[in-house]
Amino acid sequence: MGKWYHDIQRYEHGVQRSYLNGELVDTATLNINTRNMHGYATSFRIGGIKSATVAYATNTDIAFVRCYNTHINEIEALKLYHSAKGRMK
Repeated sequence: MGKWYHDIQRYEHGVQRSYLNGELVDTATLNINTRNMHGYATSFRIGGIKSATVAYATNTDIAFVRCYNTHINEIEALKLYHSAKGRMK
């Protein structure tokens, strides 16, 4: 409790990149068209997932959320982490 994390999930051309506290920690290839994500569901979920029969929520507090429609590279991910870190003291 009391630990703060900065998470960025970047989807581009079927590749997901996960950044934690400004550092790239994982890369995965996805079998979906991430350039047209609105065609896959009627809602966009943050802090949980929903399958056909069950909804799952995380046991976390989410301080703030930003969504971008542009590419975020490794340098920008680190800058975003440092800019947000000062707000979470």
